[in-house]
Parts: sequence; C-alpha cells; structure tokens
Amino acid sequence: MQNFEATKCPSDELSLTNKIFFNPNDVRSLKNQFIKIHSGSGSYAFLLDSNPSIPTGKAGFSLVQRRWANVSIGQPVGVEFNCSFDPRTTCIATHHHGPLQFGRDANRIHAMLSQMPLTVGQEIVFKFKDKKHLLLRVKEMETLQPRGDVVAAQFGVISGNTIATFEKLPDSPLVLTGKAKAKQPYQSIINPDWNFSMMGIGGLDREFSDIFRRTFASRIFPPDLVEQLGMCHVRGLLLYGPPGTGKTLMARQIGKMLRRSRAKNSVNGPSILDKTSGERKSKIRELFADAEEESHSGIGNRLRFAYQSASPDEHGRHQILGIHTSKIRDNGKLSPDVDVRELAAKTKNFSGAELAGLVRAATVTAMNRLVQASEKVQVDPDAIEKLCVTRHDFLHALEYDIRPSFGAQEEELDRYVTGGLVKWGNPVNHVIEHGLLATRAARAEAEAGADSGRPVALLLEGPRNSGKTALAVHIARQAGFSYVRLATSKNMVGFNEVAKCMAVKKFFDDAHKAKQAVVILDGLEGLIDYSPVGPRYSNYVLQALRDLITAPLPRNKCLLLLGTTSCRDALEELGLVQCFTAGKIHVSNLTQPEHLVTALNQLDAAKFTEKEVRQIYKSVSGCRLNIGIKELLDVARMTNRVEEGDRVRYFLDRLNEDGRLTE
Repeated sequence: MQNFEATKCPSDELSLTNKIFFNPNDVRSLKNQFIKIHSGSGSYAFLLDSNPSIPTGKAGFSLVQRRWANVSIGQPVGVEFNCSFDPRTTCIATHHHGPLQFGRDANRIHAMLSQMPLTVGQEIVFKFKDKKHLLLRVKEMETLQPRGDVVAAQFGVISGNTIATFEKLPDSPLVLTGKAKAKQPYQSIINPDWNFSMMGIGGLDREFSDIFRRTFASRIFPPDLVEQLGMCHVRGLLLYGPPGTGKTLMARQIGKMLRRSRAKNSVNGPSILDKTSGERKSKIRELFADAEEESHSGIGNRLRFAYQSASPDEHGRHQILGIHTSKIRDNGKLSPDVDVRELAAKTKNFSGAELAGLVRAATVTAMNRLVQASEKVQVDPDAIEKLCVTRHDFLHALEYDIRPSFGAQEEELDRYVTGGLVKWGNPVNHVIEHGLLATRAARAEAEAGADSGRPVALLLEGPRNSGKTALAVHIARQAGFSYVRLATSKNMVGFNEVAKCMAVKKFFDDAHKAKQAVVILDGLEGLIDYSPVGPRYSNYVLQALRDLITAPLPRNKCLLLLGTTSCRDALEELGLVQCFTAGKIHVSNLTQPEHLVTALNQLDAAKFTEKEVRQIYKSVSGCRLNIGIKELLDVARMTNRVEEGDRVRYFLDRLNEDGRLTE
C-alpha cells in the first residue's frame, strides 16, 4: 500500500467518469485498474485513470467521491494498487439505485458503469441528456455465486449480465419509465397538512366532489395500483361558468391542496392578451417554461397525408373496450359482471378516445369508493386488494361523466318528444310510414355506391303546434342512424347571416363524415328569417340552404334530411320547398272527436278519468274541432291544476275561447 495526498479531480468532465486520477508516472507499471482507498473511515473500491495535470504523489477525487469516502483535500490516504476480485463471487446479479429517472437511457448508463466496482451506499455522478448532472446512489445489490444462487452483498463489480433497477426520490421532477424502474415509493399528491375545512368555498360541495373524483382520486393511490389498472392521470382541468361563481377561488384552493406547490403559476387572461403579439408569445412561453423543463414533448413535422377517421361501429367499440380493460382484467380488478359487449352496445357514437375516457371514469369511480374524504383525505389501507371496477361503475360513468361529442344529441331531442309520441290517428301513421320509406331510400343511396349520391330530403308541413318537430325526431330515431342533429333558429338567436350559415354548414359537414346521418331543419321559415310583412327574408341563408340540401354526398354515405315548416306557400315561392324531392307530407291538426279521445288517453299530462273523457267526447260530437297536438298538451296541463268537478268545463271553455271548438 502506498500513501498519496488527496486533491481535486482535474475537471468536471473527468469527474463524470467516477474514477480516481493519478499522475501517469505513479501508475505506469500497474496491471489492472482496480484500487482500494483506505481513509480513516474505511476502505473503498474504485477504478483508476491517469492524467498529467495531477501532481506526482497525489490522487484526484471528485466532490462526490470525497464526500462518500470522507476524504478532504490535502488529507493523506492509503492506496492499494493491483487489487483483484474473484469474478465467480463478486459479479453483481442485480443492483438497485436511487435516485435516478430514465427509461430508454438505462442501457447507456449501464454501459458507462461496466466493470466498475460498487459498494452499497456509494454515490456516482453523471450527465443526463446533456442537460442535468444527476446523482446515483447504490441502495442494495446481489451477487451471483458459482452454484447459481444470488445473495445480498455489500460490494461487487458490474458485468455485462448485471441487471440494474432504479427508483426515484418522491419529490424528484423526473419520471421513471421502462423496464429498468423499480417499485416506486408512494407519496400522495395531497399536501399532508391540508384540511378540507380550509377550503373556504361555500355552496360548491358537489362541484368540488366531482372535481376531486374525476381529477385527483387516481393520484392518491399507489403508483403500482394505477399501473395495474393501465390508467393515465388527468393532466389538466378547465373550470368554466358565469363570472363570480367561484372558478378562480376554487383553482387557487386546489393549488394549495396539492403537495408540489413550486409549479403553481397563476396568471389572468387580460394580463397576457393586453400586449403586442410578440409580448403575448413571450409571456405564454414564460408561463410554461417550468413545465417544459420537467417534461419531454414531441412536435410533428409536415403531415404527408390526411386521413378522416369515423366513430367505430359496435364491433370496433368492443375491440377498443377490450383493449382498455385488458390490464384491469389481467390484474384481477375487473368484476365478472362487466360485459364488454353490453358496453359496446350502449356506447353508440363514442370515439376511441371517449371509450378510453369511459374506462378511466369507471375506474376512478371505483377508486373513489375507497377514498375517505372528510376533513383529511385517507385511503382504505386494503385498497389494492379491495379495488374492483364493476358494471355499476361503468353505468355511472355513462350517465354522469362521459357523453359522445359526435352523434345523436339525445337530451336535446328528448325535449321535443316529452312523454313520447302521441299516435292519435291515421294522419300520424301516414307521416311515419312516409318517414320509414324515406329512410329506406337513404340507405339504398349509400348501398348503391354511386359517386354522386344525393340526400333524401323530406318536408313535413302543416299548421303551427301540429307536432311536426316531434314527428321528425321520431322518424330520425327510428332510422337508427349514428349521427342525428337538429338545426333550429331557437339555438341561433342573435346570429347574423354569416354566423347562421356557418352553423348550419357545420351540421352538414359533420353529417358527411358519418356513414349514416339525419339532419332535421326545424322551422325553415325561422332559419331564413322569413317575415310575412314585406315579405322579408335572408337571401344569404336561403341560398346556403338550397345549396346544402341539394349538394351531392361523398361515396357510400347516406343523409336523410327532414325539414319542417308552417309556411309552405311562402317557401314555395322562394324555391326552397322544391329542394325536398322525397316528398312534402302534410301534418294535420286533430279534427275528429275520436282523435281527441285517443290523444287524451295517451297523453301523460292529461289526468282525466274515463267518465270525464266520455263527457268531453259527448260535448265535442257534432262540433267543428281543429287543434294541434302541442296546443292540446298545454290545455291538458292547465286542466290538471283545476278542481276535479270543474275540469271538463274548464277544458271545453279553453277550446272554445281559442277558437279550436266551434258549433
């Protein structure tokens, strides 16, 4: 053993080799690179190298090496050269490091450490992706013995067959990925000092509960469980609503609730927008600078081709759901009552991303059952064993969390057929039959495969309140097409001509993306701003509707157009009625006593007894009746508020007053 004086490593770059450096004259006759350093605190194994900048009689240590070996500059240390290690007993089988964060770079780091002697507790520094200097600490290791058994060891040499696993510190900003990562230490995202009584938000308990369930519930579970479920955490949250409803307050309180507070940046929109273009871009870049430092993003180059994807059919949805639930099933976390085929049938018009969101929402619902959020957030200690995603979780997610953005707008359509369609007589059946015929014609157009198929356009015309819109919705639903949209002037209040044209055009553009689609143009006279005084109308919107209704369809697409109007004569003069080449079907009012009785028996809003219905029938027989089904529904609702003995009289008086019943 020889004595040397400790000094600094010649450069930072050489420090990254994690070797001890000597003057070439001191180590010229050595047979191998293994050495042992003996200091007052113990013995440590290293690899040596030479550098002429190191004075003779001195050994160059990096800061990390001096700290680990408890050596100070100028301190004499004993150096044992030509150390040999028995490869049969010192080859490391596995070694476990922390903290370190990388995935595909593990092989590069492993190559750098090859043939290096390591000791439990040893620290190694290296450069990562040309950006950061990272510290690696040997946590534990095992060596492979001659008989093939693996034993725990304090010292060993890395070989080509060594398996390395890595873990990160809980507060590290980097991310472990790939096969080289070990079981990660668990630390909840919720600040341990946080108490829900500190929220200071009144009247938003339900809203915050939904936010917590859908955004943060998955983050308080151990990472291993989250990985078993194949989940991706929610990475962003948008709070929207009228001014003064607590959006900013809730965002700030959520920021305080989270453990990692250093990345919380707060900025209001006007402070960014009230700048020149260059300043705005600079401010936005500064806002996200911290996030960019902590993550990697991919930016696409020029796109070489365009591909239009459509919503998957039921078979495709079954496959997608199977993929997204496979990891949950394989880890025994999916309840036997979950039928993927049933879910595929219930998720009509869902895109692939929305199906993935459905699985995630169901999983979060299951996780939320094991979260005890009173004043403190606590997780059931047996959560990993207890967690199971059930059929009820999926149904809950379908009802409250995930809705398809493309396809039928069921909630809006429901508003036009509250209580169901009232089939009060043959006139209604006649309209429905023509609707079925138009649906078959639309399908036939698509199956013919013509290069320039045309929409099948059917017009329902009749007096106001006769139920035209309800019949159009009924026909659209009976068609069973994947895309159903209702365009009405009621949803375009305040639109100018250009905005109205663009809104209607979007309905048609989206319909052309679907294989089978229905577009309902409700109240054509309202869409073109028609007024009989003048008469006046928007020629701009009128021409747009003409062009859109008669435009050819993409190949193998079918489009059923259902228009409604109460002003057929006026629209005929404007040339719009002629665009509906599949037929103009008249929707009539109730004109016979039998029609009235049938309707009253079917209306949920009408609470007449059988005796009262007979009295009404007797009173209207022999009179002239002319009332629309919507108006009848309104009269029936008002009658329900009248005392039982006066109901028939009130009902008949209302019909007489409105001129719907005459002698």
